[in-house]
Amino acid sequence: MQERFQGKFRNGTNRRPKWDYTRPCAYCVTICTRDRIYWFGDVRNGIVCLSDVGAIAADE
Repeated sequence: MQERFQGKFRNGTNRRPKWDYTRPCAYCVTICTRDRIYWFGDVRNGIVCLSDVGAIAADE
């Protein structure tokens, strides 16, 4: 992996120290897509409006 990105995109861990990630819990995942296209939907007036792709991701 280091050769592929030549060390440009390697950040330190974002994990919280001493947090038990094996526990059942809700997590927020942020995904940045190519050209920053909103593949999964968008937020309108504070309400999440899922696209068809976003609905599939939510079901999974």
